[in-house]
Amino acid sequence: MKILHFAPQFAPELGGIASLMSQIVGALGTHEHVVVTSHGLLDLPDVSSVQGATVHRLPFYAALETRNPAGLLRCKTRAGAIKRSFCPDVVHLCIGGPTAFLHTATAQDAPAPLIVTVCDLPANTAASPTLVDVLDSAAGIAAISQVRLTDLKRDVPTIVSRLRCIYPTVAPAQALPLVARDATPLLLAGGRHVADKGFSVVLDAMARIHAARPDVRLTITGDGADRSALEARSLALGLAGVVSFTGHLSTEDVRAWRHRAWVTLVPTLTQESFGLVALEAMQAGSPVVASRLEGLTEIVADGETG
Repeated sequence: MKILHFAPQFAPELGGIASLMSQIVGALGTHEHVVVTSHGLLDLPDVSSVQGATVHRLPFYAALETRNPAGLLRCKTRAGAIKRSFCPDVVHLCIGGPTAFLHTATAQDAPAPLIVTVCDLPANTAASPTLVDVLDSAAGIAAISQVRLTDLKRDVPTIVSRLRCIYPTVAPAQALPLVARDATPLLLAGGRHVADKGFSVVLDAMARIHAARPDVRLTITGDGADRSALEARSLALGLAGVVSFTGHLSTEDVRAWRHRAWVTLVPTLTQESFGLVALEAMQAGSPVVASRLEGLTEIVADGETG
C-alpha cells in the first residue's frame, strides 16, 4: 500500500508531532511511504530518505509567516506534483499546523481515502470551514487525547461515528548503562523555544530556586525563535553558570539528558494536546512537574505520576 502523509514536522526534527509521525511511519514500515512536511528549525534538504520514507520538505511556514501568496502557490504546486507522481492509496493528514491547506488545495490531484490524526486544534474548530470540510471528508479520525476527542465531538458532531481516541506511545526503552543521575540536582526542560512552551516561567522559577538552593542547575534543550531572548533573560536574572542551553540535540542525546535529570519540567502555557515529553521523561525514571493543562492532566496525575 502507498501512504502519503501530510505533517507539520517530521524526523530528525524533535517534538511531539515529529515523534508521533515517526512512530506511525515506523509501525507501518511494510508499506511505501511519502511524507510532505516542513523544514522546521533545521537546515534540511528539500528531499531526503528518513526511516525508509521519501520526505519532501516545503517552505509553507515561511510563506505563511511572510504573507507570501506566491510562496504558498509554489508549495501547492509542488505538493500536487508529489501527489500525482506517487498516486497514493491512502492520504494521512496530521492536523497540528497549516498542513490541511496542502491537502485541500491538492485533493483532486490524486484522490484517495483520507485518514486524519488530530493533534492540535484552533479554539473553535467549527469556525474553520476548511477544517470542518476536511474532517467531514475523512474515512477515519484519530484524536490523540480525550481532550481533543471532546473538542471534536462538541465542534463537529457529524464525525462522531468515525472518531476515536488513540494515545501516542513511547517505544520500549533501550538501556543506557553509561548514563546516571547527576550527582547534584539537575532540572531539565526542552522543546521548541517559543513563547507558549513556558521556558520564561521556568527561568523566573529558577531564580527563586537558586536563591534557596545554589547547588541546583537547569538545562534547557532544543532551539527556536526565542532562544536569544531566553538566554538574555537568564543572564539578567543572574543565572550565568546555573542555566545552560544545549541547542538542538539528537533523540539519543535528549534521552541521555532525561536519564541525568532529577526532575523534568513541562511548563506549557497555552495548549498541550498530549505531552509526549512527559511520558518520555517518566520512561527514563525522571519525575515530572507539568502545567495543569489539557492533555497533560491525562498523563500527569498530581501526587501519583507527577
